[in-house]
Amino acid sequence: MTDRASIRAARLTRVAKVGDALAKSAERIALDRRRSLEAEQQRLETVRKYCGDYGQLAREREVAGQSVNSLRMYREFSGWLSTLSQDQLDRVAQAEFFLETAVDEARGRRRFADAIDKAAAKSTKQAAVVEQRREQANLDELAGRRVASGLHR
Repeated sequence: MTDRASIRAARLTRVAKVGDALAKSAERIALDRRRSLEAEQQRLETVRKYCGDYGQLAREREVAGQSVNSLRMYREFSGWLSTLSQDQLDRVAQAEFFLETAVDEARGRRRFADAIDKAAAKSTKQAAVVEQRREQANLDELAGRRVASGLHR
């Protein structure tokens, strides 16, 4: 099996393995990005819950008649929590973008790997057909020699 079809099939098979490895790597990256997004979403939920709880506490203290200084500190901290919430929302948006990009990359690499795999399978099949034809030609030639030399029974 040293003909061109066999060599091409072997090369495409190696390239298909590399393509599959690249696709799997991209899929792992996408999975990591999904986990990162979930973690950022969980953090955002925690910050929002804390903001709500703290806001409720601040309102209760206002009604209870806290000092001006105490109310100012509550409002400053509440503002800081709002900023923290917005920052976390930005992180979630960034994580979503990274996930979408990684998923698109993984899909593209998987399509490429599948296409190369199909080409390798087709090339291997063609190489087998070429080999079968070669073997049949050799057998036909051998049979022809036997008939020509009188060895035929």
